[in-house]
Amino acid sequence: VRGFPAVPLPIYRLQKGLQLDMNEVPLCELAISCDNLLCDDLGYPPSPVVVVTVKTSNGAHIIYGKTENIEASSNPCFSKTILFRPSDELAGEDHVKLTVYDVKEPVTDTMVYMGSTILLLRTIQEALRLRVPLTGEGGRTVGFITMNTWSLEPSYVGASPSREVDAQKIYSHRRSQSLPPRLGLKLMYPSYGCLFTQNFVNPYQSTYRFHSGLGGDINVHEIMAEVKICYQMPIQLLDIFILREREHLEELLSVGEVCVPWQARQIQLVGIHVSLMKHYAHCKTRMEHIDTPYMKPSSKKNVSSLEFAPTNLHLQRMWVHNDTINKTGFHDVVTAGAFTAHTHTTEQNGGLLRLVQLMKEGNSARMPILYASANKIHSDYENVTAMRHFRDELVNDMNTVTVLAAEKKRDQLPNCIDEIKNKLNNFINLYDPSTIEEALCTIKFPECKNRETMSTLQLYTERLSIYDATTKVSNDSLTASPAPPSAAS
Repeated sequence: VRGFPAVPLPIYRLQKGLQLDMNEVPLCELAISCDNLLCDDLGYPPSPVVVVTVKTSNGAHIIYGKTENIEASSNPCFSKTILFRPSDELAGEDHVKLTVYDVKEPVTDTMVYMGSTILLLRTIQEALRLRVPLTGEGGRTVGFITMNTWSLEPSYVGASPSREVDAQKIYSHRRSQSLPPRLGLKLMYPSYGCLFTQNFVNPYQSTYRFHSGLGGDINVHEIMAEVKICYQMPIQLLDIFILREREHLEELLSVGEVCVPWQARQIQLVGIHVSLMKHYAHCKTRMEHIDTPYMKPSSKKNVSSLEFAPTNLHLQRMWVHNDTINKTGFHDVVTAGAFTAHTHTTEQNGGLLRLVQLMKEGNSARMPILYASANKIHSDYENVTAMRHFRDELVNDMNTVTVLAAEKKRDQLPNCIDEIKNKLNNFINLYDPSTIEEALCTIKFPECKNRETMSTLQLYTERLSIYDATTKVSNDSLTASPAPPSAAS
């Protein structure tokens, strides 16, 4: 800022270790307007913006606030207001400097100095309405700036502080802006209860004031806050994922040795579950020791260890009070960045639409093969169902033969035995080895190049035991020994 170096207010609070208390009563609220600002050499009106800086008694220089930019106006009335808070270690003897700039390029924030004025904070607090000249280069007057100030004093507290909607404070204030002053008017100021502080941290607040057109003002508070469960919820989900993968791994290991066609598939599945457990454990450890525990900024969207945490998750609250009709309301929106696979940028797949298109094209080209395979699987399923049906009928017929033999009804035995023979022949036909091999060929298995299955399973079993015995999930829990070549195949 022109005149003396200054630091932004968030950095100043961070350096001093100051915390913003949303329930704190501000020292005052300042609304700014300008008039008769000089045009440039070509006769074009300026696009003014006002920067408010504070020089404290201890020598600190703070960029305390900034209004919005109004384009092409010599008589701007700014909607954004400035709140002076006692928690920022402000006193009445502090100097407040209001500097007006002409914004030439808003994208690059290119500005030209126009003029400024310096006042004591006590003067601003005590003044109901103050209009002072702006002094530019060479001491010439480049326009005037008007300050409308409210000193807020609590006059009412909500009757139901347990409910955050009703827990609001009412403060007396004096009439603002360019309209005539009105004394004794009540202004509601939001109070944030325990529900807000329990779930959200690091709030940032902006205040605005608009004319309602009915002789009153509309007071607006815009609050943005970080969510406490930004990393807590993904950590709990990862605990569930790790438990699920461990159950799958234990189920695979409990099978033991299997026949040759299934060995490679078993090793492959075990390797997948172990790899997922290792990745989940690494992500959980990384999120437990993150330097910003309540916020994942966009700059970290490509970090694979933080892929389970939402990006830019925050609460945005809009609180509005119309003092003309004496009504108050607010609206909360919880927003987050788009759920995209930034951590998988090495996989050049063309995005989601391209993947959907490829899937449709692949399905249309492979539809006859998939249809034939589906028919074959359905036919094998019917054969298995028929075998079960024949098995149940054979058991019933054998019980019938046993009963007839016990009752010495020999004349009925030949018919039952013939039925058993026919059903047994049908059962044997369905259980033909060639039919079973053809059904198994429908499911293609990778070739097993390494048949040392039991040794590999023992390694994974040892890894699982080490993982269960470890109290703290770490990156090295499941990487004690490398996977055999067969697992990669």
